[in-house]
Amino acid sequence: LLDSDCNIIQLGSTPLEVPEFYGLSNTIDKNVLTFVYDTVMNLDCTVRVATQESLLPAFGQLVTGQIPKGQARGDQPHSFLRIRNKSKWRMEAGQDDLKEVRTFKVNCDEFLIMGLRYHHLSPPSPDVDYISISLELVDSRSKNVHKTENAWIPVRIRN
Repeated sequence: LLDSDCNIIQLGSTPLEVPEFYGLSNTIDKNVLTFVYDTVMNLDCTVRVATQESLLPAFGQLVTGQIPKGQARGDQPHSFLRIRNKSKWRMEAGQDDLKEVRTFKVNCDEFLIMGLRYHHLSPPSPDVDYISISLELVDSRSKNVHKTENAWIPVRIRN
């Protein structure tokens, strides 16, 4: 994280990493990212991602879903896989292709289980890209904003 004032959004023990150009990263989950705040205070935690506003990531995109079985071969980069350009991140039953996500706001716990990944698209590129997120803690009773944080999650790109 590049923001030194971040104390709610914390990097986990596992880095977000793309093994090769055109590759997919590991999933953003509780091993990659954690949210540390007082849950006793009746706070609603939400994460907002707006890739079109932040222009991040710069060398890839955020996706959900799985690599279609039987389509990935060792001699083809993952970029040849079909990407569905829809912003809604929820997958329908039986879909196993990747779906690009650009802008969404979701509960912090859901953010860590939605299966979000980074898909590299633009070689040559630096060995790091970033995913910009905004976190908001709102008092569930008064609806007053308790705290906001912005962070940039590094994505290692190996080549």
